[in-house]
Amino acid sequence: MLKITPRFQEFLSQPRRICLINHFNPDGDAVGSTFGLGSALQKMGHEVSIIMPNAFPDFLKFLKTNVPVIIYTEHREEADRQLAASEIIGTLDFNQPERCGAELGKWLTGKDRPIFMIDHHQQPGSYAEPMFSFPDVASTCELVFEWLDALNALDNIDEDAAQALYTGMVTDTGSFRFPSVRPKTLEIAAELMRMGARPHQIHEQIYDSNRESRLRLLGHCLNSMQLRSDLRAVFMHLDATTLGSCGFSKGDTEGFVNQGLSIEGIDLSLFAVEREDGWKISLRSRGDLDVSALAREHFNGGGHINAAGGESEGPAEAIKEKLWNILST
Repeated sequence: MLKITPRFQEFLSQPRRICLINHFNPDGDAVGSTFGLGSALQKMGHEVSIIMPNAFPDFLKFLKTNVPVIIYTEHREEADRQLAASEIIGTLDFNQPERCGAELGKWLTGKDRPIFMIDHHQQPGSYAEPMFSFPDVASTCELVFEWLDALNALDNIDEDAAQALYTGMVTDTGSFRFPSVRPKTLEIAAELMRMGARPHQIHEQIYDSNRESRLRLLGHCLNSMQLRSDLRAVFMHLDATTLGSCGFSKGDTEGFVNQGLSIEGIDLSLFAVEREDGWKISLRSRGDLDVSALAREHFNGGGHINAAGGESEGPAEAIKEKLWNILST
């Protein structure tokens, strides 16, 4: 069970000004963990602000919180004011300062106020103390629940917070089907249901509310698929021209990389998508095939054993050949 030191508990026993930060291009786990924890801390009497590096996808906007949410790329001055006034900063769902962007990340490199981390990715940085880092746990939302439990503060999870935490667990576990799911994961999910989470609504919002652009992009993605049965791997991509012609919106390509793993005999799927600042890479694998190590060594990224991300120079053909060469050696 996650443990919190008496010193940190004492610090949080008084009302504090707290800023919570998640990672650039926030996903379900990032949004869910900050919304869930932020709401609970607010109910505990703290003054809380959530600072997001950039906007989160439309399909997550059904989630609610009474905590102020400030998008750093849109309201940097206000975000900096809140950070400057904070007594403590919490980072959720990432473990390296650069993951929240260069400018926002500078707030994590000073020593003028305590910083705590709640995260489940491998190889955490050393910027935070205390550090609640558990790579074997399926989601940061799961850790937030255990963190609040350790503080005897579960009563502060209201219906909106339960919805947010359950959403993050669903998205980071692939609807509870990934190997990282443990019995405790499902026990926490059940508790969140009792607290007001509505799984049917969450599933509908995430998986059954597709924009036309998303389905058109999925068609192009599947059409780009190139398979190497000898390497048990598949490569897919979407370039900027295709994104533009289909009316791409943030979040439209979420989960596309998983399509490759649905093919019988495939153990690794790589999906590359072209953005303004280069090609973004998503990797998924089965079993003990460590795509986190692959992402760190070859794509300037990282993540989990079976789910990782990174970046690469293009074009798509070069990325594909690079993958084939890596797997062939």
